[in-house]
This record gives sequence, C-alpha cells and structure tokens, in this order.
Amino acid sequence: DEWRRARWEFLNIHAREHGAIVVTAHTLDDQVETVCMRIMRQAGARGIAAMFAPSPVARPLIRVSRDDVADYAKAKGIRFVDDPSNASTRFLRNRIRAELIPALERVRPGISDELVAIAERAAEWRMIVADLVDELGATNVEIKPGSGDEGTLSVAIPAPALIGMPREALGVVWPELVARAGGTLDWRGLARLNGESGILKPGSEIPVSGGLSIGRTPTSFVVRNRGVTEPLY
Repeated sequence: DEWRRARWEFLNIHAREHGAIVVTAHTLDDQVETVCMRIMRQAGARGIAAMFAPSPVARPLIRVSRDDVADYAKAKGIRFVDDPSNASTRFLRNRIRAELIPALERVRPGISDELVAIAERAAEWRMIVADLVDELGATNVEIKPGSGDEGTLSVAIPAPALIGMPREALGVVWPELVARAGGTLDWRGLARLNGESGILKPGSEIPVSGGLSIGRTPTSFVVRNRGVTEPLY
C-alpha cells in the first residue's frame, strides 16, 4: 500500500508539473474485481461505479480483458513484468481474482458481465449527480498566493442551495462536493454533515475526515482539503 501511494504521488506531481495526464493499463478484469470489492464493503453508487467514473486518470484499456492484453503483448513480443505479489492470496484483491470470481462464475455464469453493467449504471448516476451539483452553483475556489491556503483545494456552493434540502438529497450532494475537493466521504463523515449542515453557523467549520473539513461563510458552504491528494484507483 505504501509503494502504491508513493507511485500515485510521483505520477500526480509530475503530471501537474508538465500539464500531462496520467495513463494506466487497468483492464476490464481490474474493474470487475474493484466493483466486487466495493459491493463487499457496502459501497453506494458512487463507489460501485469504480473506474467507470469520471477521473483525471485515463484508462484506455478499461474495456479490454486482461487475457487480451497479455495475448497481444506476447504476439507482438512486448516485454512485461509480472509482479510476484499478484500471486499471493494474502491480499483481498488476489483472492477475489483467483478464487471468488471464478466460483461466482461457476454458480452464475456471466456474473462478471452483470457487475460491469451495474458499474455502468452507477457511473451514469454519478454523472447525473454531477450535473445537479453544477446546477446548484458549485465552483472551485481560487487560492490566492500568500493567502496561507496554498496546498488546499476548496469547493464552494451557495448556502441557500443546501439549506432546507432533505437529508436523503444531502446524502447524494455532499459526497460529490467532497470528491471535487479531491477527497472521499465515508459514512461517518456523511452522518456528521447530515446532522450539522443545516444548523452550521457562518464562521464555523467541522472536520470530516483526514484534512477535509466543511466551513460556512455568510453566503456559502466551503469544502476544504488541506494537503490535496488525487483520487486513487
């Protein structure tokens, strides 16, 4: 996990420096495994969309199977390296890949395709939510040099757009706002927001998770992410 985080940090830093896009070779098999893991963790639609969701990372092979990629590499004489840790059943993803998904396919042939379809519908739902948040007036906050907020990504939304909104709707809007600030919102953070956002007074701020917090100005709610990290895998 530490190596993975270091790899993403390296890629994201250099992409920003060069105005470039990070491109990965994730395949359709990776997507199926991720969706399966998200379902096991009781993720909502945002999480179940997995790598079909809009992302600053480009994944041109996400609709291609792992076997097809490997066969192509072998046919073209392209050298590649197998990470030996991929064979270890110590890791959940490897157990899902080697044991759970083959077992599910034996019991319910085609279930991998069903998981892909579920992820597609979840990704469409995320896009609808993103459009809704745009209509509510969410905007990125420009960080001025010397303001002391360097390294902070902030997203604001007019307070009247959220005040009085039903909790069920807030439970859809808050995760989208937090995602725009480069973070993720777990159920604990969502419970705090749904309990306090309607009565949060101007000038107050509550922590959500990690470096994330939600503040209130006289006119807006502001999501702040101090020590910005990019969405991961």
